[in-house]
Amino acid sequence: MPFAGLVATKPLTQSISKLTWPHMKNPRTDLSRTAKRAVTTSRPPRRSSSLAAPTVTPLPGGEPAARLPIDPEPAPVNSNPLAHCLPPRPSKAPILVVDDHPIFRQGLIQLINGEPDMMVCGEAGDVATAMQVLEAQYADLALLELRLGTSDVFELIKSWKGRHPKLRVLILSAYDEALYAERALRAGAAGYVMKEEPSQETINAIRAVLAGDMYLSRKMASCLLHKLIQTKPPVRDGQVEGLSDRELQVFRMLGTGMGSRRIGDDLHLSVKTIETYRENIKHKLGLRNAAELIRLATHWVQTSVSNDMGSPPAIRA
Repeated sequence: MPFAGLVATKPLTQSISKLTWPHMKNPRTDLSRTAKRAVTTSRPPRRSSSLAAPTVTPLPGGEPAARLPIDPEPAPVNSNPLAHCLPPRPSKAPILVVDDHPIFRQGLIQLINGEPDMMVCGEAGDVATAMQVLEAQYADLALLELRLGTSDVFELIKSWKGRHPKLRVLILSAYDEALYAERALRAGAAGYVMKEEPSQETINAIRAVLAGDMYLSRKMASCLLHKLIQTKPPVRDGQVEGLSDRELQVFRMLGTGMGSRRIGDDLHLSVKTIETYRENIKHKLGLRNAAELIRLATHWVQTSVSNDMGSPPAIRA
């Protein structure tokens, strides 16, 4: 037999142990300890519960392992939970039309809707309806007539600017811009157009105000520039441009036949305060007595608005 000369006198494991680890005193014990040590060192390091950066474990070759970047928490897509409930912003500039003449209002709506970059989002014939429409519909611009019944339109503009700061207001009225344009601008309007202007001029004014500019006619702009340069603009007899807003309101009410007591009741002022306003009006207009004041106020009310558009609007200081 080919393997007949080989005789195993001792167990095979003991022979291999003596040949492989001759330096070990007890090969079996030392082998088990070496295996345990290898398993212990090969375990991954225990992760800390803190948010510190992870420990870099060297690779078997001695090179450190690449540290993976920690991704930050993703930002919320939309912080407003009700954003999906809001109506989408229209592609055309939405405009609110406020005028107490239905025929003129309908013609103006057709004119605006015929333009490619603007549209009418609502209409109103009085202040209460205009407030309701503005709360329900988003508008970039409000096209506003000065005369809306007995309402104070200038106070309405101030209220809108406080509640809707981004809303632009453009006055489209039949009243003389020389008297009311500056007062409208002081109240917060961005422009003034008279109804006698061509329709294309009205569209140009709307586009200018929507672009963030102010709009006035060349005549009115020149007048305001001259008034700005002059330290004290002259006031001629019979002219009411130099009256304050409150004085102009008292002057208008005198022209409608109201007495000092009734004016004081409507304005919640004393009779003495109304008499003081009357004296200031007479002094600014160069009038000598109360009879001339009443006569001039009556004539001004009757001729202030052409084409039977009604009485001038109320003005509150």
